[in-house]
Amino acid sequence: MQNPLVLAIGEFAKLTHLSIRTLRRYHDAGLLEPARVDPATGYRHYDAAQIPAAQVIHRLRELDVPLSEVRRILGSPAPEARALLVGEHLRRLEDQLERTRAAVTSLRRLLTPEPGELAVELRRTPATTVAAVGGPSRRRTCSPGTRARWPSWTRWWPTRPARPAACTATSCSPTAAAACWSTCRSPNHPRPPVGCGR
Repeated sequence: MQNPLVLAIGEFAKLTHLSIRTLRRYHDAGLLEPARVDPATGYRHYDAAQIPAAQVIHRLRELDVPLSEVRRILGSPAPEARALLVGEHLRRLEDQLERTRAAVTSLRRLLTPEPGELAVELRRTPATTVAAVGGPSRRRTCSPGTRARWPSWTRWWPTRPARPAACTATSCSPTAAAACWSTCRSPNHPRPPVGCGR
């Protein structure tokens, strides 16, 4: 007569809500070994005392705990060690949750339509005389207008040396523009005429 505490794999699967295939995989992984294996047929038989362990394994797997971690949790004799292992898994899930939330936010932004075009209103205003102060020009050439204004610069800046020969051409090369800049520069007026040098 069969021992009532020894259950066939099918009966054990029904009591623990685990499939026969899952029980075989747990046996091969060394996670939940049957109480007895028939050497002639290979049938697995489980003890009724293994039901709580099977239910714990089932619950941990529902919580996405890897098999290797389940084995470590079941193999830890101290409750503090088991709690530490469960806490590590909890932190991993929290990190994964943060990454998932960030991905969801990015996907929602991709699906959100762009705001419509801004309304532009054209207005006409009367002409107004204004004045502005700017820095040295970044032109690399001496424009014809700069060469034409050269005498007016020498009138209010009498100490300025004569216009360099490099600025007599239609346009200055980069080397000539650098010479023009160095010639125009002085302690009293470090800025050259607009269009001269850099």
